[in-house]
Amino acid sequence: MTIFCIRKIAFLSVTTLLLAGCNDDKNEYAPDTGTPDKNWTLPSSGFPLGTKELKEDIQKIILDDGIELYQITRGYSSLDDGFEVEVGYITSEQQALELEQQLSNLGYRSKRVVPPSDQVLGQNPSTWIRLDARYFSAAQADAVVKELKEKKFANAKTRFSAEDGLKTTGPWHINVLVIHPHFKGNVKSVLANDVIEGKETTSSIAQRTNAIAAINAGFFVVKDTSGTPGDLAGLSVIGGQIVSEGVEGRPGFFIENKGTRRSASLETNITTQLILTNDQNISKRIDGLNRVPGLNFNCGNPFDLETEQALHDVTCTDPNEIIVFSQIFGKNTPKGDGVEIVIDQNHIVTEVHPTRGMPVPATGQTIQGIGKGKDWLLENAKIGQKIELSSKLINQDTKQPILLQNSTYAVNGGPTLLLNGQSPQINQIIREGFGYKNLSGVPETYATSDRQLFTNDWFLRRNPHTLMGVTQDNTLLFVTVDGRAPRYSAGMSVPESALVMKYLGAKNALKLDGGGSTMMNILGKPKNVPSDATGERPDGDAIVISK
Repeated sequence: MTIFCIRKIAFLSVTTLLLAGCNDDKNEYAPDTGTPDKNWTLPSSGFPLGTKELKEDIQKIILDDGIELYQITRGYSSLDDGFEVEVGYITSEQQALELEQQLSNLGYRSKRVVPPSDQVLGQNPSTWIRLDARYFSAAQADAVVKELKEKKFANAKTRFSAEDGLKTTGPWHINVLVIHPHFKGNVKSVLANDVIEGKETTSSIAQRTNAIAAINAGFFVVKDTSGTPGDLAGLSVIGGQIVSEGVEGRPGFFIENKGTRRSASLETNITTQLILTNDQNISKRIDGLNRVPGLNFNCGNPFDLETEQALHDVTCTDPNEIIVFSQIFGKNTPKGDGVEIVIDQNHIVTEVHPTRGMPVPATGQTIQGIGKGKDWLLENAKIGQKIELSSKLINQDTKQPILLQNSTYAVNGGPTLLLNGQSPQINQIIREGFGYKNLSGVPETYATSDRQLFTNDWFLRRNPHTLMGVTQDNTLLFVTVDGRAPRYSAGMSVPESALVMKYLGAKNALKLDGGGSTMMNILGKPKNVPSDATGERPDGDAIVISK
């Protein structure tokens, strides 16, 4: 085992940490003097968070030739920020007056807090109603929340004002991982436990893959009421194979590793075309890969009952689906009503089962059908028949197919933060599942069906985030910011995340999964403070950088 020491070189306000062999003057992790010049450098003007005069402490750590980590602390916790008690949110003047009167009748003074507007989404149509009081500690505010809940104010909650998305001094704790084009290694996405089913922490993935760095990646199913926990809630490509279909209209980040050369691209408005064709040339477009039939987390399937539009954090349903499973799903396919057929490595149907759920065969595939999907399979995939799956991805904006090779990896995310250096238009953000508009087809029993409330909390308020971008010269940027940590790190809103990626020089940028999922692991050690009370959250996949 090689033991490393840390050699500090201080200059200006930046400290460089050079990982060097303690007993060897030659630094095996120092940049080779023969490598090309690095075009990307950290801007010196300060991050676009808070006012310009806020101080920054920057620590630079060289991890390998072509990889460096910047750890930034910006701003400070001001006594102007504190804990507040939110009673609810309103979308009309009449609602505001009624709620304010109810509070006044019980002796509470209230105030209105207007969420920030956004240049893409426009003016927020709702307002937060809070008590007109500021508390120094969360415990003080929590006590008042408990009191209000006992008085039937069910939506009462504690908020920290620095997280509102409005004016604050921070602070912000940010990690920026930079992968230069000349880095002689691989950047790949890795599934939790190398299968679709189940979850694994980013730190565990980093450890078992011996990664230089690992970053949490795409959105995934958390609860079994939305599908198989760990299943990617959108696109996943592993080694050129589509293992999870994309959410219709949403983006994906693609990475190619070709020897020592690497490229990355952001593809938008993706559709996944999955076609089953039997030996009588009868074809059918099917619904998905390696997921529970009938449940589609984040919606965006053309055949969903509620809406064909992507809708973030909402589960849509379809009683008539066909889903194909491969070995990468896990040990056993999901149980339930319907039918399941087995096809061998030569695409011949060898078994037909009257219900769903069985061990995944070592070779070949299984296909599950429910409703009309069941009927189609029974009619067109009988024992002895040949049936094959064709799959392709298409960028509906460019009308071009997305070429996949053995060296291709892709992760899902959203919303798009930057496309060709510019913020996306409102129609793109709505298409990707974000925006203020409520959809009448979505049952109100869904906690996220109220899109104004969802957009306030998820899009405009500050949260922990994980971001990915690529510059004009093909430098990869991975950014994490801690949040939901009052007086330690305020987090960022989605609009602030876009500003940060533009500041860093990204041409194209995408928000990955955030919140409690946000994690960057460097040389086996977490560099974030997880926002979940239980610690680091198990995720569905991660992006791994290794030699």
